[in-house]
Amino acid sequence: MLSDFAYLLGSPAGNELDECAAAVHNCHSLANCTDTPGSFICACNSGFGGNGVTVCGVPIPPADIGRGDHLSFTWTKDEESDVLYNGHLTIYKDYGGEVCPGEYRVYANDWWGNTGNTTVYYECLLSSLFDGSTEGWPWASALSNINEVSSSAESAEHIILKTPCYITLAGYAWQSRSDLSEFQNPSAMNVSGSNSTDGPWTTLHSFDGVSDWTLGAVKKWATDVVTGPFRFFRFTVRRVQYTTATYASGAMATLYAASITELDECAVGVYNCDIRATCSNTNGSFTYAYNSGFAGDGLAYGIQIPPADIGRGDSDALTWSKDTVKLYNGFVTMYTNYGGAVCPGEYSIFSSHDWYRSFQNKTINLWEYLPSALFDGSPTGSP
Repeated sequence: MLSDFAYLLGSPAGNELDECAAAVHNCHSLANCTDTPGSFICACNSGFGGNGVTVCGVPIPPADIGRGDHLSFTWTKDEESDVLYNGHLTIYKDYGGEVCPGEYRVYANDWWGNTGNTTVYYECLLSSLFDGSTEGWPWASALSNINEVSSSAESAEHIILKTPCYITLAGYAWQSRSDLSEFQNPSAMNVSGSNSTDGPWTTLHSFDGVSDWTLGAVKKWATDVVTGPFRFFRFTVRRVQYTTATYASGAMATLYAASITELDECAVGVYNCDIRATCSNTNGSFTYAYNSGFAGDGLAYGIQIPPADIGRGDSDALTWSKDTVKLYNGFVTMYTNYGGAVCPGEYSIFSSHDWYRSFQNKTINLWEYLPSALFDGSPTGSP
């Protein structure tokens, strides 16, 4: 006989499914799953940032890079002609930490709110967007012409972050300012990567129609494509959340790196060593040393003249000679006959004035400050 009843079988009370233990969760491979009643929570592992589901990566710039807002400014404004962008000064920070050390630099295609010169004024600095902090004034555009949420037109307001290492981007975050004007956040934005401010640019992610920003809100996105690596990342605000054109602003932007490759300046040729110097890569920078037979600071190089082995010219161990016959401006001269391999022969020194403790004869006086000491390739003895 057929039954008139159907029974729904379920788990007994107290046997709630642990999605984490059963591996039926959607947490990122770099995230930790924590079971909760009826659900679970995904959180990126220590040292990573993201939403724990679609994106986890190393936060760039590092959180300890230093404040970039006007109240506690640790970055530097730079108005040198070779680093201007669209005619505007740039802002940089030399970071010496462990993760992606080196120079970070930010560029903007237009001025920011209350902009000044190299003096830090009451400004909405673009460096405050990338300093890992929401303290102080946030970044805001100087112009209030950024297209509104419903506009069919798109603005080109953008900020570029240059990193000292190559990054393959996994995702990024944007945080709203918490004081006021949440409607100035982007409702449409593109994030692109390149290896130069001149491009070409590769679109990594874009969004449109975001209209639920609140004060202090943080939104995180995974990239649409995983490609690169890149060192320049451009944030282009196409429209803002407001119903009319207005300013654009934001409290903090963070990149989440899927991989980081330290820049080898020597290998890629972005160093300023002299052609006769050897470039050696270091973590976040490079060093240079002169090749054998050359001397200098690594930037300007040449064959050392007089040679380093010409012999001491100071009064403590003099190997040069005074010449009381060959005078210059009425004063004795000094010379040595060098027989080495580089530029051998007589080296002579002439002085337009007398020197300290000199009696203008062939006698070498105690603590005499001889001009030959200046050219003997040695700092030893009286100068």
